[in-house]
Amino acid sequence: SPGSAAMEQGSHAIVEGNGGPGLATGIFTDLQKMKEKIKEDMAKPQYDVTNFYREKGVCQAIARSGIFEKVTLTIIAINAGWISYDTDNNKADTLLTANPQFQIAEHAFCVYFSLELYIRFRAFKRKRNCLK
Repeated sequence: SPGSAAMEQGSHAIVEGNGGPGLATGIFTDLQKMKEKIKEDMAKPQYDVTNFYREKGVCQAIARSGIFEKVTLTIIAINAGWISYDTDNNKADTLLTANPQFQIAEHAFCVYFSLELYIRFRAFKRKRNCLK
């Protein structure tokens, strides 16, 4: 079509637009440069928060634990379900006036997530690395 036809020639794209045909100047117009960029990105080490944890200690051992990770993800999923249940069934305006089941559940989630945060924070060798 006259407004936006593109054809491939060598490693550059020819673009036909309102101003006539010309070389595209996008970020990956050169195939070799694109391959090099992909290789560089693949060679970079993947970010892993556990690289900043201590080597010894109870908190780092718990934070590195696969069981801890799975339990936390399960609690997050349960909390998401609980939020929908709470939204549909809790008619109280505040937590203090809600039925005990809603208060207990909210406090239980708060305690678990606070404990998780405490454990993960204590696992860091240098505390400022938790901001990376």
